[in-house]
Amino acid sequence: MCLITPFKEPKVAEEDMTVYKILTDNQHSSFYSPFYYNLGELYETKMEESEEWLYADETAQKSTRRPYNDLICIGKGFHSCNTIERAEELKEGLIQKRHVFECTIPKGSMYYEDTSGLLVSNQIIVNKKYVL
Repeated sequence: MCLITPFKEPKVAEEDMTVYKILTDNQHSSFYSPFYYNLGELYETKMEESEEWLYADETAQKSTRRPYNDLICIGKGFHSCNTIERAEELKEGLIQKRHVFECTIPKGSMYYEDTSGLLVSNQIIVNKKYVL
């Protein structure tokens, strides 16, 4: 999975940010890569750009209406959504049963966002399963 964004530089979280992540219920595993989270634990990684999106279809180019050279792709990092509605929208397209978890991007973390409500950060804490 990668985040395609026109924003070339990461932002720094000025305060703790509440975000939402789609995981399995019992093992708290992400659905694009087999990474398992423990609730309440701080995870850190280095965000990295990717060229993986250059080989995909042109959906990103059409949705942003920008040429590829005006976009960057962030592949490595902790992917999340900025609203519960955006997370629920993503979850609906999945075949396997997944759940939305409330998470925190801690103050001082670096993150990228796109124009559709998706984010990638270098730090995250998975807090709890989101219950409507």
